[in-house]
Amino acid sequence: MDLRFSIYDLRLPGRAALPRGPIIEDAQQRVPTETGMMAPRSWFATGATVVFAALILIALPAVAIDFNAAFDSAGKSYEQGRYAESARAYESILAGGKTSAAIYYNLGNALFKDNRVGQAVYYYRQAERLSPRDPELQANLAFIRRAISGGTEAETDRWQQFLRGLSLNEWTWLALVPLWAWLLLLALGQWRTQWKAKLRGYTVTGGAMGGVTIVLLVSALNDHYRAESAVVTVKESVVRYGPLAESKSYFTLRDGAEVTILDTKDGWLQVLDASQRFGWLRKEQVIFVNARPPIRSVQKS
Repeated sequence: MDLRFSIYDLRLPGRAALPRGPIIEDAQQRVPTETGMMAPRSWFATGATVVFAALILIALPAVAIDFNAAFDSAGKSYEQGRYAESARAYESILAGGKTSAAIYYNLGNALFKDNRVGQAVYYYRQAERLSPRDPELQANLAFIRRAISGGTEAETDRWQQFLRGLSLNEWTWLALVPLWAWLLLLALGQWRTQWKAKLRGYTVTGGAMGGVTIVLLVSALNDHYRAESAVVTVKESVVRYGPLAESKSYFTLRDGAEVTILDTKDGWLQVLDASQRFGWLRKEQVIFVNARPPIRSVQKS
């Protein structure tokens, strides 16, 4: 089944998406900005800071132009159907230290159109960590998952789905707000002892909410960093009953299939798939979702 023409496309800033059959328009891309300088402490420092600031002000537009040019070049290559070239351009942006949900998402699109489904899923998952509620991103992932599973919906872990409904930054803020409110109420009770009794109920509630949100934050962190998951990046991966090439074949996984890592042994991984089957496959046939993104994606065979 050719999946390449049934997915949300990217749109360059200020340009309408090109009509391509069933392709639907994508969210607009965003380019990060950079600001910030420290104040001087002496005349010498002032002069040095002014010179340094001038150099920075001269250099920043050039950096921004290079980044925007690379972003624009990647988008143009994509529009012209040169998907491998577009993917390389987005990878170069990532290698330069620029990361965002839009870059990961667009790289996933380019890899998908280049028929590298597993690598596309990997970068979609990276985008999902930064923008977990993006509807077009979720639609692309859902489409690929349905196609890989033959149209059947995979079982979902409700708790894991709940934790991944917010990004780590959002969970952190959600935990900090009631925590700081609780500390403020404690401080007010110490500052104005006559308020202490009146604030007791609010203080207890704030402390309880802070405790719950901290537990949720810790759970989200554990899911983000410790839950080992991977994506198959070869056309077909044979899963065996044991960690040996001579072991009997159990089932096969398609390019883009997502698995949970249960154990490792001598270059083999024990994995659990979406259908709750488990077996062993070769480590080089997958890419770890929690791993740092590679500078260059593996070229299709």
